[in-house]
Amino acid sequence: MIPHGKNPYLAVLTGIGIALVVANLVLIMNIESFIPTDLGPGSQLPYYYVQMIMTGAPLLICLGLATLIGVLFVYAARWKRTQ
Repeated sequence: MIPHGKNPYLAVLTGIGIALVVANLVLIMNIESFIPTDLGPGSQLPYYYVQMIMTGAPLLICLGLATLIGVLFVYAARWKRTQ
């Protein structure tokens, strides 16, 4: 049973926010591993992978940070009410 006052959705949102930030930081730091060296000249596939990562990962990091800030706002709004 969930204790009174604990919101399981906020815990899930916190986990999702942390996962988004950490996973995409790891993805950006390891972007070289997505570029194969054995493809012939003229292949655009590695370029598309790199562009998707470099465009999507920062946006998902911002989404994760916004999620964490939103959860922090909810905790801050409820903090004084419970005392």
